Amino acid sequence: MQRQSTTAYVLHYYPELRQTFVRDEIDGVAELGHDIQVIAMREGTSAPDEPLRDAVTLPGVFSLSLWGRALRATLKRPALSLRLLREATGLRTRAGQSGGRARNLLHGVRGLALADMLETDPRLAAIGHLHCHFDERTLVCTVVAARRSGLGHSYTVHTISDVAGAAWKARGAAFVACVSRSVREWLMELLPDEPRPPLELVRCGVDVARWQAPRAVSTPSRIVSVGALIELKGHAVLLEAAAQLAAEGQEFELVIVGEGEERAALAAQIEQRGLEARASLAGALPRQEVLMLLSTASVLALACRRDAAGRHDGIPVALMEAMAAGVPVVSTRISGIPELLQDGTNGLLVEPDDPDSLAAALGRVLQEAGLAARLASAARVTVEGEFSLARQCERMHALLSAAARGHGSAGETQPEER
Repeated sequence: MQRQSTTAYVLHYYPELRQTFVRDEIDGVAELGHDIQVIAMREGTSAPDEPLRDAVTLPGVFSLSLWGRALRATLKRPALSLRLLREATGLRTRAGQSGGRARNLLHGVRGLALADMLETDPRLAAIGHLHCHFDERTLVCTVVAARRSGLGHSYTVHTISDVAGAAWKARGAAFVACVSRSVREWLMELLPDEPRPPLELVRCGVDVARWQAPRAVSTPSRIVSVGALIELKGHAVLLEAAAQLAAEGQEFELVIVGEGEERAALAAQIEQRGLEARASLAGALPRQEVLMLLSTASVLALACRRDAAGRHDGIPVALMEAMAAGVPVVSTRISGIPELLQDGTNGLLVEPDDPDSLAAALGRVLQEAGLAARLASAARVTVEGEFSLARQCERMHALLSAAARGHGSAGETQPEER
């Protein structure tokens, strides 16, 4: 069957409020004329706040359909399919992650099921290339499906801790998109010179016009933080900084937007530090509600850090969105964040896990109106340039178009393997 130039974005969940930037990229690339199909491993857990694209969803883990499709793909090409499962199962997993081999086996099975769908589902008949973003589970599924089906693949890496088994996943890739120079430099050191796929700098971007709203800064000053309630976002460090600001007599309100596994611990910390009247956990909010909240914010703070497993953020899109909305930002020197923020120019940076310095930086923005206005103005210029959504979508469109023209998996060099 002759494949066409459609690219499938393989996502773990669709829709997903925490990954609206992926949705923006998909829509932006499609608007440039690239045919896009969304494939979701699971239906999204978040109610969509905006119109969605039609998505094809894989059968569930406990569905006989998933296992039947994987079996059919294996029976058609047993040697290749079993080899891919062995390779996927043997991938190194992140430190602190339990059940890694079983998880990887499951994602390999999903990949075989997807390969069968690519061969038999008429909705996927035109797909010639697979692309995915950063999720390790999705990437294993994508690589197995691409190699089993003889399609090309590519993926976007967000952080240095994103990819376990990086060489296996990169083998035969049309390209690897890196959201930061730090990620690109890490991959250049990690991957063998040959055959290393092109490592392309493709930022996450924001539509600056979308994030414009009349500013109506609240009284008392409002500190906003937007990010999943997980360790690497540093919300616990931010609460310690807030406690210090309160002890110094600073009037403020702290609103943390997001949901996640640390909610109970953060709620307990708010109570222990006597911040019940000052700090709140707002939960996950649709994008429009986040915009309205930012329009009242005096500053956005993200205290990003490494978690116990060594993971950390790439360049949080929440920082870019606040910068586009005209809100001064304070964050930490970790991963690619210094590529977005230059301390004292378009934001303030402190070291991770340093609540004293974070409190001091927040105090400066809250107390020095001239500084806050200067940082916000320069930040807007930054996101209108290198971090604009339009520029990044043009880059991704060019890369995917080139990949689609040369579709096929360069990593599989044994055409006789069955």
